[in-house]
Amino acid sequence: MDPIRSKRLLTGLIPALSLVMMAGAVPAGTAGAAGIPTAITIATASPPPTLDPYFTTTEASLEISIEVFNTLAAYNSSFQLEPQLATSWSSSHNYTDWTLNLAHGIKFQNGQTMTSADVVASLERFQKVGALNEFMSNITAITAKGPYTVEITLKQPDAVLINQLANPLTLIAIMPAKYARIDKPLPWNELIGTGPYMYASVKPGVSVTLKRFDGYTPASHAPASGLAGDQVAHIQQLTFQYVPSSATRLAGLESGTFQYAESVPYAAYTSILHNPAVKPAINKYFFDILFQVNEKTPPLNNRYMREGIDRVLNESAIMQVVTNGVKAFYHLNPSIIYPQEKLWWSAAGSSGYDHPNVKAAKALFKKAGYHGQPIVILSNTTYGWMYKTTIVVERELKQAGVNVKLDVSDWPAEVARAHSGSSQGWNLMITGWSPYTDPADYSAGLSTGGALDFGFSSKKMDALLAAGVSTSNTAARVKIYREVQKLFYRDLPEIPIGNLYGLDAYASSLKGFYPWYLPRFWNVS
Repeated sequence: MDPIRSKRLLTGLIPALSLVMMAGAVPAGTAGAAGIPTAITIATASPPPTLDPYFTTTEASLEISIEVFNTLAAYNSSFQLEPQLATSWSSSHNYTDWTLNLAHGIKFQNGQTMTSADVVASLERFQKVGALNEFMSNITAITAKGPYTVEITLKQPDAVLINQLANPLTLIAIMPAKYARIDKPLPWNELIGTGPYMYASVKPGVSVTLKRFDGYTPASHAPASGLAGDQVAHIQQLTFQYVPSSATRLAGLESGTFQYAESVPYAAYTSILHNPAVKPAINKYFFDILFQVNEKTPPLNNRYMREGIDRVLNESAIMQVVTNGVKAFYHLNPSIIYPQEKLWWSAAGSSGYDHPNVKAAKALFKKAGYHGQPIVILSNTTYGWMYKTTIVVERELKQAGVNVKLDVSDWPAEVARAHSGSSQGWNLMITGWSPYTDPADYSAGLSTGGALDFGFSSKKMDALLAAGVSTSNTAARVKIYREVQKLFYRDLPEIPIGNLYGLDAYASSLKGFYPWYLPRFWNVS
């Protein structure tokens, strides 16, 4: 996250917002032909900080953007790459020159036909302003070779360039060149994509309404899977409604006001199972709860201090509190890789994970020269699981003699403060990292100067990350990322807690929905 979901930035919960109907909108849940609803309302936990996908990695933005925009390639639910707007690609033997062949006849939502000029401008825009554009610094040229071919030239080998272009967390959305040449965040009515839905109206901080793009032209007719394949919009209108209270989101779903509710209370799981009108959506590929560490300011710029905090934490106890003790909603994961990604998963370097040792921690604090300076933790009340995590961590650290202070706001304010450019006033930030579909994507948080980096710097880590993308040899890459994880646990640029499974819920009347990564409403009827 940024969170991610981040996935995936007002103290307390404000009263629930009543359903706001847009001009010309039809009531949510109204049935059309063959019983398919003409409109549904999705109750969200946070308003999007921006709708321009280039400037954010937050779930609140991305879950809307994926309905509007397509990328050059996409991941299916088995974590395999599939073509999307690019039908095929190839590289030189040393992975410094790539050729992408584009689909023909793809329509933008303004009626324009997509060509290589639009793709070049979109990639160049992400290279300039993209929230996670580190890997684009390796690109020296992006060139149109005819109307449906794009060539990309790199300074250094990158064997997984297409994986990075397909990363849903970065969402390198393809848009008309006219808008892609604008380097500042675009207003919603200029966010034009090729996806199955397009923007209809926006009420900032309240709701975003999309309408079906009747001119949608899929690049191919592959079965829908994950974020890949056909994206057929059966429902005419989607409204993403900001409802800050998780209890209100669930109540609205049960009453029929909403047809989808994200981040509902874990305590409500049993009642959901016994309610025939709603269904649970458990997403096991959801969030990795962790604390990002501010190494720009004392005392956490000292490795022994970071290690001491890590040794205090009882990850089992934390995850049990966060999920009300229901094991079905979490996984104690010592790896920086999700267990679903079996090829990359490893426990390398994680011997201290979930083995709290306060005596050892106090010795490390003494070695770091800690004398009771306040440790400020940024948290929020937007996401209950983040807030619960910080409450448990606060208690455990105080019991170990650490002077902890919580700084609690809402999620947008927390992110804004952490990324304000000032390193002063905070030491730890609770967040959740969305799944990364290739370990190369971890460079955003582990490389020197990365977009999700707060002062961590390691020449050895940078060298390992560079080596990880310089070969397509799977065995070699697995070995490299084992070393990355060992170094991660030695230096602790982040402090991991565990994998949290997401609990959303939806109306039983919705057909074709299945949970994976982000909620998707194409092919849903």
